[in-house]
Amino acid sequence: MRDMGVSLILEGGGARCAFTAGVLDYFLEKKLTFPLTIGVSAGAFVGINYISKQYKRILSVVLNKSYMDLRKDSETTDNVLNMFDFLTGLDSMLTELDFDEFSTSKFKFLIPATDANSGDLIFLNANKSENRSSLFKMVSASCANPIFSKPVTIDHFNYFSSGCSDRLPIIESLRLGYKRSVVVMTRKPDFLHKPYDITDDLKDRLKNYPNVLDVMRTNHRKYTDSKTILDFMAYNDDAVIIYPKNEVIQNSFDLNYSRILIQYNEGYKCAKETYINIKNLLNKKEDWYG
Repeated sequence: MRDMGVSLILEGGGARCAFTAGVLDYFLEKKLTFPLTIGVSAGAFVGINYISKQYKRILSVVLNKSYMDLRKDSETTDNVLNMFDFLTGLDSMLTELDFDEFSTSKFKFLIPATDANSGDLIFLNANKSENRSSLFKMVSASCANPIFSKPVTIDHFNYFSSGCSDRLPIIESLRLGYKRSVVVMTRKPDFLHKPYDITDDLKDRLKNYPNVLDVMRTNHRKYTDSKTILDFMAYNDDAVIIYPKNEVIQNSFDLNYSRILIQYNEGYKCAKETYINIKNLLNKKEDWYG
């Protein structure tokens, strides 16, 4: 298989992706580009700004009060978020996304999500978005964690967050022929996801989606396997991993501006520190046969 080049993988993590925003803004400064970007969950929400080349757009975050009001307005009667309404509402508080720039980009952007019926991990092609609304449907699908969100419907199919089935899709990147990767993680390398807490409430909420429950029970193992592969790639100089050395974000829904800014600056700093390694990775040319 021909080496397709270097992919960029953006881990999710809700508000922790402020770190990712700092990394990507440094990339924009340096005009670093990648033929493939995979944005997982909130990584997709942040990543679309990188493809649309909107420097520091994600820093235009709302204050906690506005955020909490928006979250409340996006809840359904059973206190479950409508993720599409929530993300489009949050996006509307920022400078408008340059969809023209995004839609004409020559770089591929994939958004993973979990098929609510089969439990399979699928990859939505954001480059095929017809408009801002269809793009945000894809992003919303990747962010729709069933613990706090109802599924997102796209073309009569229901989707939940990619976090249910695969939080770190390095295997898909390799399958597509991208032997090398830059991976932006939102937790330290020694962090390992624990199994989901499958509560009775969650079982009831997903009673029509038993396969999603099944993959949620085991996806922490897939994350561990993906980390093992990624560590092996990094050991062989086929991956650069960027991660926060300081974690100040308290939880996925922490939108305290001061903490967001600290985590953003941490991302910018870490990207700057790894710039030479990234350039070396981008300049590494070789054929790969598997």
